[in-house]
Amino acid sequence: MDDERPAWALWLQQQRHERNWSWRRLARELRQRADKHGWRLPSDDDLIRMMRRWERGQHKPGERYRELLAEVYDDSAPEELQPESILDDMQRRPFLRGLSAFIGLAAASTLIEPWERLSHALRHPSCGTQAASTGRRSAALRASPSCWRAESPKRALGRSSVQSKAT
Repeated sequence: MDDERPAWALWLQQQRHERNWSWRRLARELRQRADKHGWRLPSDDDLIRMMRRWERGQHKPGERYRELLAEVYDDSAPEELQPESILDDMQRRPFLRGLSAFIGLAAASTLIEPWERLSHALRHPSCGTQAASTGRRSAALRASPSCWRAESPKRALGRSSVQSKAT
């Protein structure tokens, strides 16, 4: 009877047998490596169940387990079990989504600033009229950056408490 398991499953079994490791020993080795990465693994019984499925070829180890197996077995894993790079097919899409979200936030921040200035101008009309009262556009432009700058919440709260005490 020929063994029809995938080559990677046979390799996993061979590696464990060459080291004379029990299932518990392999689980302990994986757990030690996972702890160094700050990763949590399932219970030993669940981990052993997974490892048995791997060796039977029923289920291929996930990315995190591939990394751990590569460390345990000194990076000698076959191609099918090598950890994937971040730009491999399965990882490329989430990476690009995250990158586009980050770029979108950066672009949105440039659009938010004019709205903040307008909002500030509507709340504090004296800032705009003070610079504009000089009659020169350049004076108004020079005065506006300090005047339009968003205030810190502490400062705004402090000023509102002073105004409420005065009234």
